[in-house]
Amino acid sequence: MKCTECGHENLIKAKYCAKCGHPFTEEQRKAAYNATIFGKLDMMKKARSYATLSFITGQMWFKVLMLALVILYGILTHANQGTKMKILESDAYTVDHNTQLNEYYLYTDLDELTVQLYVPGKPSGVEVHTCADDGTEISAKTFALSDPIVLMKQDGVQYRIDAVYDNDSQELTVLVYDSAEREAYAAGQ
Repeated sequence: MKCTECGHENLIKAKYCAKCGHPFTEEQRKAAYNATIFGKLDMMKKARSYATLSFITGQMWFKVLMLALVILYGILTHANQGTKMKILESDAYTVDHNTQLNEYYLYTDLDELTVQLYVPGKPSGVEVHTCADDGTEISAKTFALSDPIVLMKQDGVQYRIDAVYDNDSQELTVLVYDSAEREAYAAGQ
């Protein structure tokens, strides 16, 4: 660093001129350092940290915050609907669920209804098996996840809905009744 008083060349980090003793300001020392190759490298590193946002993302508090947000998102999305397939509420029917038998009872005034189904994960498809009351299968149909699942209101018929995964499956049983049957059952209790 060159002294502005006497012109003597000093070390970059000098606080005073070695020849005349003139004090160097912090700005002069910083300007002298920035003129060196090391100062230019530091400025490039600083510019890069701003361009890549690493001056924020490299901080420990940021990493902890992002980890907490990912965990919270996972908990909320997983806990929102759960891990089990289930029939969702709809204006077209009323739902009762027998948790011991994993049977859903749908009560409707319609002859056929589109079932709102929650299926966790990413199954390869959904199979609907139409069965007689004794469990004998009458027919089976495979649906894509985006296809509407339509069930008919028929006496003596129950539906087994299977979500098919690569290494697993989930199933539930659905029985469709007339709305009047639910009202009669509720009045009898």
